[in-house]
Amino acid sequence: MLILTVPPRQGVLICASGSIIPGPGYAMMNLASDSLLEFLFDHMPLGAAVFDADLRLQRYNPAWADFLACYAPSSSTQIQPGSAFFDLTPDSEAEMRPILERVLAGETVRLDGLRRENEGDVSWWDVLFLPLLADGRIVGLAEI
Repeated sequence: MLILTVPPRQGVLICASGSIIPGPGYAMMNLASDSLLEFLFDHMPLGAAVFDADLRLQRYNPAWADFLACYAPSSSTQIQPGSAFFDLTPDSEAEMRPILERVLAGETVRLDGLRRENEGDVSWWDVLFLPLLADGRIVGLAEI
């Protein structure tokens, strides 16, 4: 069973499959089944995506795909699992790579008012990047 967790200060435990098991310092979420987690991920109005340590998209919810399609610079890459972060967000690598490297080193990074421009339309995003852990090592990141 693969258990993905985020640092304790976030108060969240993410489970990829199987039962919810608390680790030291982590909050316990007593949920009846994984189907509840699936429902929350798929239906929450916040965009959420999971990338592996190579910054390849593993999972995303409809809200995240909608935000990306509307507000990120146009990309020829289709939004689908396996897509590279910087293929989905062209022209962001210089700004975002150092931030994502911090996350993959174990830091939770919150960006308030991240400026994005798409075909002349400017938008401002509040984004949270969280390292994802499995068996005590960082295996990717979550973007919310």
